[in-house]
Amino acid sequence: MPQTGLSSYRGDIIAHWRTAATFVCNIQDPGAVQRVLVGCVTTFAVVCGAVGAGFPSAVALVLGLANLVADGFSMAISNYESIKAAREFNDDIRRTEQHHIDTVPDR
Repeated sequence: MPQTGLSSYRGDIIAHWRTAATFVCNIQDPGAVQRVLVGCVTTFAVVCGAVGAGFPSAVALVLGLANLVADGFSMAISNYESIKAAREFNDDIRRTEQHHIDTVPDR
């Protein structure tokens, strides 16, 4: 029996959220979801502030777009620096261990 009405709509929503959850769980960088949400919230706050201040909608749109670009740039730079720091840390540990192997060999 085919679903109709509200039950069909609810089934579509559940299928959509399962797809979205699968996508989020398969993201290689778990911080990506947080960065996207932070970007959305800050952009929403900037646009709301512009509208609340009585600026024309064109100004609110330009401020929102500028905020999106700035957030994206900031997140990209911070992600790059984070990966670089993690690699440097791992390289330092590897060099320390190699030094220990070279100077104190097993007996």
